[in-house]
Amino acid sequence: LLASSLALLPAVTAECNLIADVVIVLDSSGSIDGDRTQVGRFAQQVVDSLAVEDEFTHVGLVEFATSAYKRTDLIYDETALGTAITQYNANAKGNDNPEGWTFISNG
Repeated sequence: LLASSLALLPAVTAECNLIADVVIVLDSSGSIDGDRTQVGRFAQQVVDSLAVEDEFTHVGLVEFATSAYKRTDLIYDETALGTAITQYNANAKGNDNPEGWTFISNG
């Protein structure tokens, strides 16, 4: 998703009560630095719209630039997800840890 496309997306308003494992992949490359707050805000809106609970939706966050970094496991703790998104917003550099790619490719 290109940062310039974020302005075209409608606000996430409906709650989604589904049973799913959702991984949100956050771009942290240099080309996104000026739009990190918008990307983080959108990610938070997605999390807020899901029924993030033990019996419903588990969410994981992965950040990538040159390589990927796993910010969270698949969890149902909205506070921890919010903290990870806030840390993403505050961190202007990518991480060279390939753990995130391993996490999403190996389940």
